[in-house]
Amino acid sequence: MQKVFTNQYKRHDIFSCNHSAHHRFGGAVSTYYILEEKRCYPEGCINFVWRCRLLNKGHACPKKYTHVGKKCFSCKQFYEDKYIQQPRLLVSPQDFQNYLREKEDFDHWISQHEGRSVQIDARVTGIKPDLVAYIHRGRRNFRPDGWILVFDKVYINYDLFDDAAFAWISIKAQEKLAFSAGQRFEARARFTFQRGRLIFRRLHNIEITEQGESPAPDLNEILVAAETATEFPVQPDKCIGCPEGILVEKGIPQNIRNAPRRSLVCLRGQNNPADCIRHLEPLLKSTK
Repeated sequence: MQKVFTNQYKRHDIFSCNHSAHHRFGGAVSTYYILEEKRCYPEGCINFVWRCRLLNKGHACPKKYTHVGKKCFSCKQFYEDKYIQQPRLLVSPQDFQNYLREKEDFDHWISQHEGRSVQIDARVTGIKPDLVAYIHRGRRNFRPDGWILVFDKVYINYDLFDDAAFAWISIKAQEKLAFSAGQRFEARARFTFQRGRLIFRRLHNIEITEQGESPAPDLNEILVAAETATEFPVQPDKCIGCPEGILVEKGIPQNIRNAPRRSLVCLRGQNNPADCIRHLEPLLKSTK
C-alpha cells in the first residue's frame, strides 16, 4: 500500500521566534530549527552577542579589526549583551500534539531509508548550480561545487514524498546527462536526510523517461551573471522557486558569529523582490 509523506521539518506554521537572526524572515522559523538544531522549545535559549564600545560608536579599532571576534576577549572595549528568547507556538496545544504524532510517523519512515539505496521516480522542476561564495581581494567570487536537481515531489520505492526534494550531481555528470526542467527520470540513489532536507546522492542506473521542456542550463552563463547578481536579505518563496534565484553558501570564517550562512542572489539583477514579476510572465504570455 502506497503511503504519502510531507516534510514535517520544513513547516513554518508551528513556531515563530523574535530572535534577531529571524527578523529578515519575519520571525518565521522551521520546525527543524526549533526542535532539532536549537532544541529551544519550550525552555527557550540564551544568546550572547559580542560588542565593542568603539565600533558601536563608529570609532576605529586600534588593532584595525572591523568586527568583534575571539581575539577581542582581552580588550577593555569588549563586552557582551545577553538575550533570552522563547519560541512562540502558533497552533493550539491539541494541534501541536497532532503535529508531533505526524512527525513521529515521518521520523520512522526516514529511519527505514536513511543511508540506503532506493528507487526514485521524479520530474525535474528546476536545476541550479551548487555555489559557494567567498571574498578574494575585496571581490565576491563564486565557486561551483556541482548541481542541484529540484523536485516538487518524488516517488521513493512504493511511497510518495509529496514535498520539495533535491538530488546532488557532479559537474561532470551534468555535462553527460544534460538534465533540464521538465525532464522525468528513474534512478537508484542514496537516500539522505540532512538539516531537514531530503536530498539524494550517488545517482546511478538513470533512465530518462520524458524529455525536458527547455535546454540544460549553461554553467558559464550562470557564473557570468552571478558577477552582477544582487543579494537579498530575505528569501521569498517566489525567488526560491525562480530559476534565477539561487541560494548560495557563504564562505564565512567560523569566528564571525550571528552571520547568515546562506543568502539568496538574483541572477537577473532585480533590486527588490517585491517589484519582480518574472513569476507572472508565463501567465501574461498565455493571455496574449
